[in-house]
Amino acid sequence: MIHTGKWSPPDKRASGGKGANRKREPSSITRAIIATFWEYTERTKVSGMWLLRRNRTYGVSRFIWSSVLLQLLLLSIYLTLLLWLKFYSYPILNTISNDLSITDVAFPGVTICSPKVVNSERVDRYVKTLKIPKEYDIAEVAAGFEFLNAFTDQSFEPPSHESFKATDAVLRLNNVTTWEAAMAVSPGCSDYVKRCFWGHTEFQCNQSHEYLSFIPTTAYLGPCCSFNYNPRNASFVPFSANIFGMDGGLTFVGAEGSERNLNTGLIVLVHHPMDYVTESAASVTITARSESFVEVSPTVQSSSAEVLELSERKRDCLISDDLRLRNYRQAACLLACQTEAIVQKCGCHPYLLPIVGNKFKECNLNDTFCYSANYGG
Repeated sequence: MIHTGKWSPPDKRASGGKGANRKREPSSITRAIIATFWEYTERTKVSGMWLLRRNRTYGVSRFIWSSVLLQLLLLSIYLTLLLWLKFYSYPILNTISNDLSITDVAFPGVTICSPKVVNSERVDRYVKTLKIPKEYDIAEVAAGFEFLNAFTDQSFEPPSHESFKATDAVLRLNNVTTWEAAMAVSPGCSDYVKRCFWGHTEFQCNQSHEYLSFIPTTAYLGPCCSFNYNPRNASFVPFSANIFGMDGGLTFVGAEGSERNLNTGLIVLVHHPMDYVTESAASVTITARSESFVEVSPTVQSSSAEVLELSERKRDCLISDDLRLRNYRQAACLLACQTEAIVQKCGCHPYLLPIVGNKFKECNLNDTFCYSANYGG
């Protein structure tokens, strides 16, 4: 008997031929990676990896540990990339040079100050030169100059009297600034700088010379006398020296500025010639009938041309070209911040700080309470 029907190809699963039920074998590279991983888990000391060894963890526990280790790996890669991007954004190169010529280092500024800002003898002489209306007592006007100590004495406590009001009114009437008044009643260069020497050559201490001269200045101690430092002259350029040792540099003979009290001595401050003199300056106190020496060891910090050519955002600092200034140092930045803070609080800038423009008025004696309360301590 003959049966008819549809023909179908033979089933390969039942034929046992080449296409039989067999898993695809992994490549040799995959097998090597897997074998290396298992060997690594057996030999490594890294915390947590030993939990991935064969026959150590199973199921959910193995999955959790694998997830934790994978996340830690990704976190380490992320932090590495952040570090690299930060370095790439701020490529700073520090170089220490020991072959800098001494002629390239500016001679330091030397500032001499008297511990006593207001000199009573000078006050008595100065008030006689002022035009004082009849409604003001000359003794009261003289007593008001004591309030100048509020700008320099951190422990200043205002006196019980209010003579500063009369003094301030008289100074306004005579068109005298606080700076001019402070310079007039404080010891000056001629009072405590008597003889000056550069190396072995003597020169006139108060002569009209661009460099070899002492001029009236101000510091955090008030009115002072300075060499190679002129904060009120924006175009001042300090000079560099090519001599060193005890036989070179600056030597001066000083005397206490008070005419009656010779026991307080003088304070000598050594600082960078372009920086306003603050408490951070090296100082030495000279007492009567004594000799003192100040050793200066300069340190020069500079930026490479590659850093200066970076944008302000990448450089993360300001330079002279950014502000269109001839010279701009960190001390100038801190001084500007300090001045801004005082102006915001008291509406003026103290006479002893360098002039920063005409937009801020100078503090007068009526502003001493605000300054002493906020910045005197």
